[in-house]
Amino acid sequence: MRVLFVCTGNMCRSPLAERILRARVTDTLGPELAATVSVASAGLETRPDLPMDRHTAKILTRAGLDSEGFRTRTFDRTLAEESDLVLAMTCRHRTTALALAPRTMRRTFTLIEASDLVRQADLTGLDQVPLAHRGAELATRLQDCRARRPVNKLDDVPDPIGRSMRIHKDVARRVTAALQPIADALLTGGAGEEPEPNVVADVGGAPAVPSPLADRPPPERRVDPHASVRHPNRQRGNTKSSGRR
Repeated sequence: MRVLFVCTGNMCRSPLAERILRARVTDTLGPELAATVSVASAGLETRPDLPMDRHTAKILTRAGLDSEGFRTRTFDRTLAEESDLVLAMTCRHRTTALALAPRTMRRTFTLIEASDLVRQADLTGLDQVPLAHRGAELATRLQDCRARRPVNKLDDVPDPIGRSMRIHKDVARRVTAALQPIADALLTGGAGEEPEPNVVADVGGAPAVPSPLADRPPPERRVDPHASVRHPNRQRGNTKSSGRR
């Protein structure tokens, strides 16, 4: 079974998803069987061999997950065609990936699209499908119910690169929530009932996002120290002239 995550730079979102799913695979299957499962990530606009973003690495490390040894890789058609399931972080990523690898249409989804489709799909007997073929079988079942759930902008996981740790944690919560039903389906054949422990629980901050379709985190407000400031009590046009009433 081969799963591929795709984002822009392969430094924040896709490596985060890769390492979270890898850890879940090992915890569920054990090291020996986990070695037969490939979980990878790639960037559509990246240079190869760059390290993971430092905030992403810190989130993983504080959650007890492995952040070591990661290097970026560039998305290409072969990488996608060899994968059973391709999960993009935004609608644009999905569109771009399909333009480069059009033969993967039936197995390429946004992460949040796939997460929602898992809850709608008929997973009967999926647990009986051999692990090596379960990713491809899940992709087929998601494709079968795809028409009932159009892709939309709410599917986009925002890019946290260059932003605060708070934004990185918000993104990590969203990725974690979206991954849960996908991991359950791939590893146990079901969509799961109880939420998994949140990957950012040890980092602090706000509670976990209750739904992968929760509102996007607001953009950080930047203050220009050179911008003029209007006095709150001064009305527009109320200026004094010299000696005139």
